[in-house]
Amino acid sequence: MAQPKTKNSKLKTKIRKLAGVLIPAFCLWLVFVLIGRALRHIAIGQIAELTNTKIKTKSVKFSFDGSVVIEKLVISPYQEQKYDDAILKAERVYARFGIGSLLLLHPRLKKISVTDFVVDAQYDLDTGRWNVAALKIKVPKSGSEKMPVVHLEGGTLQYSKISNGKVKVAVSVPLKARFEFDEETQDGYNFEITTATMASGFGKSHLTGHWKPGRITIAGGISSADVPALEMTWIIDVLAAEFQYNQSNNYSLELTIKDLQSKSSPSLDKFASVGPSFFNKSGTFTALQRFFNQYRPRGQVDIKLETSGNLGRLSESTLAGKVYCKDVSICDRKFPYVIEHLIGEVDFTERGFELKNLTGRHNDVNLALNGWSEDFGPDWQYQIQITSDNIALDNDLYDVLSTEQKEFWSAFSPSGVAAIDYRLYRQSETDKGRILGVKLFGAEATYRRFPYPLKNLTGELFFDDERIVVSDLVSQLNERKITLNGKVTERNT
Repeated sequence: MAQPKTKNSKLKTKIRKLAGVLIPAFCLWLVFVLIGRALRHIAIGQIAELTNTKIKTKSVKFSFDGSVVIEKLVISPYQEQKYDDAILKAERVYARFGIGSLLLLHPRLKKISVTDFVVDAQYDLDTGRWNVAALKIKVPKSGSEKMPVVHLEGGTLQYSKISNGKVKVAVSVPLKARFEFDEETQDGYNFEITTATMASGFGKSHLTGHWKPGRITIAGGISSADVPALEMTWIIDVLAAEFQYNQSNNYSLELTIKDLQSKSSPSLDKFASVGPSFFNKSGTFTALQRFFNQYRPRGQVDIKLETSGNLGRLSESTLAGKVYCKDVSICDRKFPYVIEHLIGEVDFTERGFELKNLTGRHNDVNLALNGWSEDFGPDWQYQIQITSDNIALDNDLYDVLSTEQKEFWSAFSPSGVAAIDYRLYRQSETDKGRILGVKLFGAEATYRRFPYPLKNLTGELFFDDERIVVSDLVSQLNERKITLNGKVTERNT
């Protein structure tokens, strides 16, 4: 009878051993499940805490290596709108906790990788509100704690305008970026932003920078070639900027750009459609818009700019800067006489600009531009001067004239070379006009109502909005000399 007892004892022993393995395993599994559930909430909570935003997800999965995979992450401002105001949408986010922080029962995200995402900076034209204004990056207070490494791959950065609750994308750019603690200096964070290369291999943008609370520095080069919404293609070979700010949203910016090149004629209609409406309150931006739209500049320039103000009142910012024209061409839409190879300096502030002896050419014609403009708006004042000592009275000049001007030209059929001094001025709404002084050098003309050729013409002509003055206009050929003096007034009546 002892044998059955022996078998029962062995069975009980096996059960106890199996229980000794299964129970701890079950407990460990239960612990991991509970930890996994906790980490899912902690991961979402830390992303929300880091960005000061509202987080939505489709699913969150935990792995035993301390990683969390988030499907369809949406980051939005807490204040809800009637339209979709999401700041970021990502198909997949990988978040990993530091093993040390798990062992210390103080889980902290160490790395966040985002793929297939869209970052949408939205400006509401009706309320003047930015959705990205809700973003307030929270820096760990403890010096031993660091913000997680952030990698963004395969994404899109876009800027959208909202009007009457409808969202319209103005600009869309392919994007990848990284953000990580500066291990070398142990002070602040480094970041890198790169746009995708176009199919043509042209137009890649690359910026690197450093951020710590209150200060951002950026260096690199950027291009608009990968922004199809803009008809103007431009490239900045060298860009350096330092941006400082405080908790009151006061800021200052120093920006240096070298070798900014525009590769085709710009369309400021596109530029204007992209710009936020608060820029329309800025006289500087309005004047810039007017200038680009009318003169269609392109070429190569250097720029230095300093600006300061409050981020909540950007239209009230002060600025001062210089544009160094290295090889620029302009073409006035109203008077499309192309001026190429412009060199010289333009100084500007938020109230106006000054042209400092810009010189250029139209074929063999030398041209110089000087002038100033102040007080954009109702009290706008300006004086612009264009001079040349050898302008050709040829078909290039005739072709750009208005119909009325061509009629006047055809009445005399001038040819040859002249010096000109052309001025546009405005002192007030009622005191403005145009003045043209012409000095002839061996020109020719024939008045069609009295077709006697006048050759080797010298002398001066003066035109303004009301008068034409002829001063010692002389045609001399061999022994023949004809002299004309006279005046036409009220010519617009």
